[in-house]
Amino acid sequence: MTPARTPPSPDTTGDEDKDNSTASLLFYTTYGVSTLAPEVRLLAALIAATQAPPHPSVNLVADELSAADFSTETYGELFSLIVNRWRAGEMTDPGSLNAFLVDQGASTRRLRELLIDLVAVDVQVYRLPEMAKQVLVAWFHRGFQHAATTIQQIADEAPAHEKFPQLREIGTTQAAADARVRRFHQKLTDVARQDAEAGDAEPASAVLAQRPRLSTDSERNT
Repeated sequence: MTPARTPPSPDTTGDEDKDNSTASLLFYTTYGVSTLAPEVRLLAALIAATQAPPHPSVNLVADELSAADFSTETYGELFSLIVNRWRAGEMTDPGSLNAFLVDQGASTRRLRELLIDLVAVDVQVYRLPEMAKQVLVAWFHRGFQHAATTIQQIADEAPAHEKFPQLREIGTTQAAADARVRRFHQKLTDVARQDAEAGDAEPASAVLAQRPRLSTDSERNT
């Protein structure tokens, strides 16, 4: 299986309780023409969406995603920082985030570099839920690819009496991951329906401002 291929969803034939729109490979694709990673766009949109008043979708994203869903530790740490400060009622604009990271010392340099990169990203805040789904789908793909590698290792190396129990454990894990993506998709759909029923105005594009400067440690101590 090549990395470009997407995993098929479980067979939902005859299950009328499931939305047919989530039963095909298209459910596990990502959208948009941006060359930026979905995680980068999500973080940029999250910074903008948590400004006062916060965008209604922030609660959904903050509750459903975690740092472990991101492909790198740096992305996950910045996600957690934004969410934690927002929940604590603290400022999440780029300047405030940068000032907090500077106070933490040299160990936060990679986070400050990422923050500076995010300021240049033009994001549409209303697409925050969609980008969150893309991040979750990418998490699913990484897990599926890891599972495929592990299955091959089991086939090559595991004793015969251990192969099936190990395969069953992998299947259980992947089924739970699939269910998680589907639940989020349904919640995303519910939020979109509520927004439509509320008659929200057409969302405007939000561009991050206040490009923070990456201060040196000597400048921080002066």
